[in-house]
Amino acid sequence: MPLRPPPRHIFHLELGAKGEMLSRKPGLCMELECACARERLVVDVLCFLHHPEDKLRRRQEPSLLCTLCSGSYLHVEKTTRWSQNSVKAASELPPQSRHCCLTVLPSCRSCKIKLARASKSTLSIEFMLGVQMDDSDSFLNLE
Repeated sequence: MPLRPPPRHIFHLELGAKGEMLSRKPGLCMELECACARERLVVDVLCFLHHPEDKLRRRQEPSLLCTLCSGSYLHVEKTTRWSQNSVKAASELPPQSRHCCLTVLPSCRSCKIKLARASKSTLSIEFMLGVQMDDSDSFLNLE
């Protein structure tokens, strides 16, 4: 499942010397992006980088940095838990099917779901989380 950075955030890979990726599994950083230009256009949006935290807390949802990251690095287990909670919350929204039941299964590194029909047939699906590399067709798997 491709992940995109939340609004006003960016992803970037930890790079080695001369712009080459590290030999070990690269770290994926998530950082705040300046939204001052957007703030001038959309009155109810504040820039996470350039406003005090107390003002941000009063006016809008907090940044997802604490929810998804350890430090500035995207944390696989935290991101997986957030994805699982999002899938579960979406499955509870109307319209709810009387013919199918969705269950989010426990997993630390992927989002696993089970769909069960009233006819007793089941389907299990596992979503691997990944981030698209630039504008290519390549993805960095979060595992």
